[in-house]
Amino acid sequence: GPLRLEPWLSLGNVTYFDDMEPWKPGKQADLTASAGVGVAAMVPLGHRSLVAGYALPEYVWWKEYTQRNGWRGRYGAGVFTDVGRLSFDLKGYRSTEAWFISYGEEIPIDVRRTSALANAELRLLRRLYAYGSIEGSRWRYRDEDLAGAPLPRLSTLDRDFREREGGLRYRFRDGFSLSLGYVSSATDFLNQQYDRS
Repeated sequence: GPLRLEPWLSLGNVTYFDDMEPWKPGKQADLTASAGVGVAAMVPLGHRSLVAGYALPEYVWWKEYTQRNGWRGRYGAGVFTDVGRLSFDLKGYRSTEAWFISYGEEIPIDVRRTSALANAELRLLRRLYAYGSIEGSRWRYRDEDLAGAPLPRLSTLDRDFREREGGLRYRFRDGFSLSLGYVSSATDFLNQQYDRS
């Protein structure tokens, strides 16, 4: 049938951390590993559109810091359409993954990101196109991952991001393109005391 599925399996990410809390005396070592199973799928909608998505959940295990155990993952979906002179796509994405900060040692922290994106391109002449896009995303940090650290709370980094882009693009024969446009972006931190935008 038209539905296409691609299974996904992940086993590993076995990592040993020498010190999970370098602000404390002594070494707080730990071992982590992860495993996940998921699927990516796509299905045509007629001859000019396609719907695609993926769900890639993953369980993360810690030997000592068991409060960090839990499900993480990446999830997304999109609609892609080409109707001749006009093409556009709508995409949404959500993930919870480990990022790292440095405090003498690299320390993993969970970051949740949610975003939505829309792109459009209109052919004006044979090689000249007008394009535009808009994106919005939210970043949320897990405070518990740095509990007890002599640092501001991770939630001071929680922020919302917005970006708009538009312009003209000329496409050459060899795939090279030249664009003239504008980009407007803004970042709003939820905690106004630490607003860095």
